[in-house]
Amino acid sequence: MNPRQKTRVRGVLAIACISLLSFGNVAAQTSPAESDASPETGKSPASEKMDASLEEAFNNLSNRKFGIRQAATQRLANAGIAILSELENRALINDVDFQSHCIDIITLIGREDAHREQAIEAMQRLSDNREFTSAGKAAQELFLLKESNIDRAVRLLTASGARVNRIGAGGPVYSISSVTTDEQCKQLQYFSKLSSLSLSGNGITDACVSHLSKATSLQSLNLSNSAISPRGMAAMKSIQNLNRLTLSGRIPPGCIQELSKLKQISSLQLATAVDEDALRTIASMPLKNLLISQLRVSPKTAEIMRNIKAAQLTLHLNSIKDDDLRWLIGCKTNSIGLSITNSKELTDKGIRSLENTNITSLTLYKTGITAKAMKSIGSLSQLLTLTIKDSPIDDDSLMRLSELKVLRQLSLTGTKVTSEGMAAIKGKLTTLRYTIPAAPSPQSKEKEPEAPKKIAPKPPANG
Repeated sequence: MNPRQKTRVRGVLAIACISLLSFGNVAAQTSPAESDASPETGKSPASEKMDASLEEAFNNLSNRKFGIRQAATQRLANAGIAILSELENRALINDVDFQSHCIDIITLIGREDAHREQAIEAMQRLSDNREFTSAGKAAQELFLLKESNIDRAVRLLTASGARVNRIGAGGPVYSISSVTTDEQCKQLQYFSKLSSLSLSGNGITDACVSHLSKATSLQSLNLSNSAISPRGMAAMKSIQNLNRLTLSGRIPPGCIQELSKLKQISSLQLATAVDEDALRTIASMPLKNLLISQLRVSPKTAEIMRNIKAAQLTLHLNSIKDDDLRWLIGCKTNSIGLSITNSKELTDKGIRSLENTNITSLTLYKTGITAKAMKSIGSLSQLLTLTIKDSPIDDDSLMRLSELKVLRQLSLTGTKVTSEGMAAIKGKLTTLRYTIPAAPSPQSKEKEPEAPKKIAPKPPANG
């Protein structure tokens, strides 16, 4: 075979191979289902039959016969989430009765837990549409869908160990405590009146913060030994109405720094020890109220506390000595509350550091003070509440308080003060409303009975 014949044979073989490959591709791309498809719609007979059934159901929603309308409603409700978007669109038709039927079917679909969120979203859009004639009915059904979410959320939280507090039987939820997992936090979005929440344990992580931001009325949050990181703390800026924060137990490093950036926080309670750097950060925050219950007093912390920016400062101090209160001299804070317990090494000398400061509340329990300390306490012109326990003060030293013109509450237990002494100081302080021991109430003097009048005997008649 010469070269020209060989070339011609090769060309014929190549054309044959290309033809076979093309036929194979066409056969592979043509499925049995497509071979049965309608040339007009491109849908299988089964699909067209289903669409026709649903379309018939939509048409029957306007049927005059109640039974036919009910059957159509049930047929569409059984179709479920697949027709939710179509229901929402068709509800906008300018026919109030038809709109009402569509809204009812969306409600039926939303009763299924798996479909509730999508149904709520669809109903929310309808209720927010100002041009939608049946927006009022949509709003009512939306409320019912959310109400069912509330009852379900309460049940799930209670079953998992959380404590849920409501206003009255079945009323709005205002407080929840003993929440220990991120999964529980998912239920918080349903409580529109929730104002107070307590979370605890390492099951509370950064993941819970996104759920907290959906609790739009949340104002007070208590975090105890949580696993929330600085990143999670920074994300709390999304909780717009949060203004009171309590931190106790373990606080991951860096959280305090991020906390200082949360501008919505006006009240902070720290029931845990913090280092000097964290304390310095807290001191720079322009808070309305700051409470620290485990302050480690040192020369450095004393200097930090002297320049704190909080308008009202409350400290719970334990096992302190005389020098531990020296930082109060020159402190610029407008209002200071001190609670000092189990401090036998705190004597009258240490109490002198309080003189003429802005202390408004003072509690002294099991300290080393004597009756002489009442002179220093008597100089606290802004003092509103005074509690002293287990101290040898007496009636005479109590009179040192006679210049406290705004004192409202005075509680003295385990002292030598008598009810008579309390009555004497109460007579000098017109603002004093509550006392322990109670001052004796003045007793009205009993009037002595008048002696019976003597009746003069009648003179004898003249006979």
